[in-house]
Amino acid sequence: MLEDPLFWRGVQRVTSPFAVERDGAMLLYVAARGAEGSDAQVAAGGVYPADVNDSIALLASRDLVAWDRFPTGPVLARRTNLRTYLGELEPAVMFLDEGAWLVYVGADASGVATTGLGLAISGP
Repeated sequence: MLEDPLFWRGVQRVTSPFAVERDGAMLLYVAARGAEGSDAQVAAGGVYPADVNDSIALLASRDLVAWDRFPTGPVLARRTNLRTYLGELEPAVMFLDEGAWLVYVGADASGVATTGLGLAISGP
């Protein structure tokens, strides 16, 4: 259900569910491992497959039966293939008047070692 042929492929190892109610909908944030975005292409014509890493996904439901996923795959993710990209695990979200705060655990590219806490903030 989390996969998208362009934005997030080979999704596996779904963990760390974090549920919160917002405006009558249940929002479920989870961490999952997969390949994000397009493969990198170099001028000489070579292609480097997108690395697999951990990212944060979002599912929403108003009845807890039908669920919709965030339309572009992960809600916090890279835009291009940066190689050996760090991952995001264990999401927690807080909604404030000033906007939303997403706190997460940073992980190395393998998803084994953690590198600290991260914070992503969006406006109202």
